[in-house]
Amino acid sequence: MRPPPRRPAERRRRVAEDGWSRGTVFGELYAQEEERVLALFAETKENRSGGGNFYNVQSQRLSRQFARAVVASAREGGTSYRDAYKLLGTKKHSTFEALAERVGTH
Repeated sequence: MRPPPRRPAERRRRVAEDGWSRGTVFGELYAQEEERVLALFAETKENRSGGGNFYNVQSQRLSRQFARAVVASAREGGTSYRDAYKLLGTKKHSTFEALAERVGTH
């Protein structure tokens, strides 16, 4: 077995030597798979509603422990709500409370 090629030109030459160029069976299968994937992507894109879920995104951006600590500190008076909103990426109190509920603080 040959070692893997190091240069792009060598890779292309080996692909052509081995019969894996676009005009062969590989090329046909590749084109079919590409068409299938693009159709799937277009179908998925059409069925999506506009935008993601803020609470799911925020829970991925922030650690649960950090969010709980900020919420607890704001409720105890150690951190102003203005600063807590900035730290958690919220603007309204209702969003802050919904996020607090989502991360498990009551």
